[in-house]
Amino acid sequence: MTHSATDTLRTDRELLEEAAAWRLRIFGEQEPAPADAEAFERWLSASARHQDAFDRTGAAWDLLEPHAAEPEVIRARRDALEFARRSNRNRWTDGLTRRGSFRIAASIAAVAALGAVTWPVIDGVDVYRTRLGERREVTLADGSVVALDSDSRVRVHYTAEARRLTLEKGQARFQVAHNRARPFSVTAGDRRVVATGTAFNIELLGKRVNVTLIEGSVEVATVAPRPAPLAPTPKSAKTVSLKAGQQLVATAGSSTELVAPAKLDDATAWQHGKIVLDNISLADAAIRVNRYADRKIVVDDPDAAAMTVSGVFQAGDPETFARAMAQYLDLQAAFGDRQIVLSRTVSG
Repeated sequence: MTHSATDTLRTDRELLEEAAAWRLRIFGEQEPAPADAEAFERWLSASARHQDAFDRTGAAWDLLEPHAAEPEVIRARRDALEFARRSNRNRWTDGLTRRGSFRIAASIAAVAALGAVTWPVIDGVDVYRTRLGERREVTLADGSVVALDSDSRVRVHYTAEARRLTLEKGQARFQVAHNRARPFSVTAGDRRVVATGTAFNIELLGKRVNVTLIEGSVEVATVAPRPAPLAPTPKSAKTVSLKAGQQLVATAGSSTELVAPAKLDDATAWQHGKIVLDNISLADAAIRVNRYADRKIVVDDPDAAAMTVSGVFQAGDPETFARAMAQYLDLQAAFGDRQIVLSRTVSG
């Protein structure tokens, strides 16, 4: 896309007015006519400034989703859409009159002003992280909420077309604001969870990915590794649908997935400072315990690492966990300043 001479002379305000009018016409309550859709594509591709203006109007519109039931929002959208429907075809396909586009843009601006919303940078990347022992809840620009467990990190990349997140470390719960036109996805390892409006928990546990669906429905796809944080979402090789109350357990590099009924209280116990272990390997249990403490659990031989364990433990207390494992699994526990080594008991 290039800047035309005429386009250069137009103000940002005028372009925003046109972009707002197009957004109402194309994404309003009625399906646009084919001719309108073609005219919109020509307008959008005519200049990079057109695309930028269209993205900016979309960002403000999306930010209104949490306030959709407010009377001011309903009235403003209704008035703007009604004016858009009354506008004749030539106004949309042969050039939007300034008066008409201004009235539509003004309606959007009034709605955006309800929450003192300013035009956001929607093509940027935000990274949220927690330290050892810290839990954090973040409300994103669209109203979605991410709750991060201790020692966790999530990368957020929002555009006008999609909401893409990557859980790079640890565990998080996602409460997704509903928006079918703007898919919400979270990549964790080589799995990608796609949702519209729902709640789910994802945990990275070594090479494993645990996805627990709390409410709604999601699709979990197997994807190729991303070459870079901002690379386009890779095509999926396999997709599994989850229903509320189900958990998917997958291993990186494997196409095999286990889907089973979930214990929701166990999956979200971390939000209350608890670690729930349910017949998992000692190696995975150590990873989970180590997420909360500086003094790390180290399992020094494969046979011990493969032993399965169950129980409920207090987050941030690796000493009690180590003593329990030593007692019930007949292991030795060597307590050092920075780590606790678990190993098999050497017989005489």
